[in-house]
Amino acid sequence: MRRSRWTWLAVGVALLMGVGWLPGFIEVAAQSSDALASLTIALWPEYDRPEVLVIYQGALKPETSLPATVSIAMPSHVHQMHAVAYLDENTGTLMRLDSFRLEATAQGKRLTLTTPARRFHAEYYTADVLTREGATRTIHYVFTATTTIENFRFEVQQPLGALDFVSDPVPVAIEKRADNLFYARYPAEALAAGASRSLRVAYQRHSDRVSSEAMPSTPEALAGPPGSGA
Repeated sequence: MRRSRWTWLAVGVALLMGVGWLPGFIEVAAQSSDALASLTIALWPEYDRPEVLVIYQGALKPETSLPATVSIAMPSHVHQMHAVAYLDENTGTLMRLDSFRLEATAQGKRLTLTTPARRFHAEYYTADVLTREGATRTIHYVFTATTTIENFRFEVQQPLGALDFVSDPVPVAIEKRADNLFYARYPAEALAAGASRSLRVAYQRHSDRVSSEAMPSTPEALAGPPGSGA
């Protein structure tokens, strides 16, 4: 099965980390984005660290003037971003964004980034949303929109060896991808500014070994992790 374009391209973040970031884009007055065309929040528990890798993949509306400034609510326990990038559609690669800040607010944290392109990518690690009780793992994640999102959805990567996977809401599909891991996809919907959505996940796992270490060492298996060390 073909991997999504974002999954293939996200490895560019890791490569750029290794060789040094390219120079920033030309400084131009940025316009605030009043709405997003789409935002997917992907949760990858126990992937290459014992925590949860949280990935934001967003797209601006076609009529948005560039560069554009986007603000996204983050949980209060997020202390730093692991990667922030934009998609260069001319080269098909992810490029680091230097124009971003993570600030505390009355509700938690807020990531504000300025992107010269319509697609952006951000990720961080957190242990606060994952609870372990023996072999039982539970995740509770809440997102609040700070702007209108025309197409919002969650996605969850199931750790290698996970059993009895259940969630609320119920996924619309669970698919196996080229990395031999299963991904749960959830209903897409429009969100108004200020609206919140929560996701609860539970599964059984009898190993603490992260998925990336237990996966076969093949090009397909290594092609996926965004920004985290493929």
